Amino acid sequence: MNRNFKEKYFPFKKEFSERAIQDPFLGQELLVSLDNDPLISVRCHPFKKFDLSLLPIKKKVSWTENCYYLDTRPSYTLDPLFHSACYYPQEAGSMFLETILKELDIKKDSTILDLCAAPGGKSQILASFLEVEGLLLSNEIIVSRAKILVENMIKWGGKHTFVCQNKPEDFKHLPNLFDLILCDVPCSGEGLFRKDKKSRNEWNENLVEFCSLRQRKIVMDIWTSLKEEGFLIYSTCTFNETENEQNVQWFIKQTNAELIQIKHQGLKTGRNGIGFYALPSESEAEGIYFAILKKKSQTNIQIKKQNQKSYFNYFKNKSNIDFKVQNHCCLFQKEKLIFTFNEKQLALIQLLASTLNLLKTGTIVADIIGEKWIPSHSLAMDIKTLSTEINMIEVNKEQALQYLKGNSFSLNLSKGHHLLSYRKIPLGWIHHVDKRFNSLYPKDWRIRMKI
Repeated sequence: MNRNFKEKYFPFKKEFSERAIQDPFLGQELLVSLDNDPLISVRCHPFKKFDLSLLPIKKKVSWTENCYYLDTRPSYTLDPLFHSACYYPQEAGSMFLETILKELDIKKDSTILDLCAAPGGKSQILASFLEVEGLLLSNEIIVSRAKILVENMIKWGGKHTFVCQNKPEDFKHLPNLFDLILCDVPCSGEGLFRKDKKSRNEWNENLVEFCSLRQRKIVMDIWTSLKEEGFLIYSTCTFNETENEQNVQWFIKQTNAELIQIKHQGLKTGRNGIGFYALPSESEAEGIYFAILKKKSQTNIQIKKQNQKSYFNYFKNKSNIDFKVQNHCCLFQKEKLIFTFNEKQLALIQLLASTLNLLKTGTIVADIIGEKWIPSHSLAMDIKTLSTEINMIEVNKEQALQYLKGNSFSLNLSKGHHLLSYRKIPLGWIHHVDKRFNSLYPKDWRIRMKI
């Protein structure tokens, strides 16, 4: 080994550098690539169309649609299009999930679980793929991360999207339910070394072993919930064999699952043909691993039956709504909230509500206070549910940022609720009174930096 090379790259931690160099699958090329600047990539919303010249686009991501590399990192906080979810910053390798869905021929009306979903980038891919025909349940066990997940899924929009905060073992009470489960499991994070240099110091051999055992427990806890002939996508953002190929081999032995191969042009086949990687040394990505398992038979496990309540009921009176929703939406009432989702999914949603800790249920249309209706930001963001007949009030960038910061400004409008838009994309609701308005943009999401 070249001495200069050794001295330069052992700052990654000697154990990691030596492991990578001694692994012919990785080699010193990986260390060289991890010392380069990280790539900047975004995924654009398939239904919220905007002028792409507003982003510093360098080129398209080759393995998926609506995704681009950027020349420079924009100030996302100061871009109203970011707040309205016209695009979402995401590592390019993670975007390959869309290709997997198409290769597996997943049906649009499928029921899908994203088990370790925060901050929500992969859930947004799943939601866009399903459109509004299926049901997506995104789960996150950590409270702070679950809040971020809810925010990102509300902004992306979708009456077919749900968020819960549960442990993997809680899903044992929901057997044979999901057509597809994505397990993007917590890992040692070697794929973060380029963009998060602090993560380099947190890595150690014990962490790899600890993560491997935890990953095995997570997958086995969730396996019962996968339908026969259903698919489990196992994913990590790390490079070592212990957490990736060895774990997949262990899963196959324990469950008799079938390893599924798909076309993955631009990525690298894993060790012994198990899974595939987007390695920063061989692709324009930060680093991710995918493997796909198909369930061939059900595990014979006794499931404890849950007592189900009726959490959602039909709500028929829409006469006092002073804003519009699409006529095809079904309305249900729970306390002060109106939810809208596919009526065909009602039985499934009742089951989820009686079993799990749901944080987001479809699209919230409004809060109800007595006879007063207050439109929800969830409705503003869901352009598939929001009526095309609604009259939006277009604002400029300066006004949009003031609104997102929670400030008011003069608008010549009638009293009542109005929907603001920026570049014809819904931004959020206001309640106009006299010569000023009250912002209905969620307080926790408002811009706090100076603009």
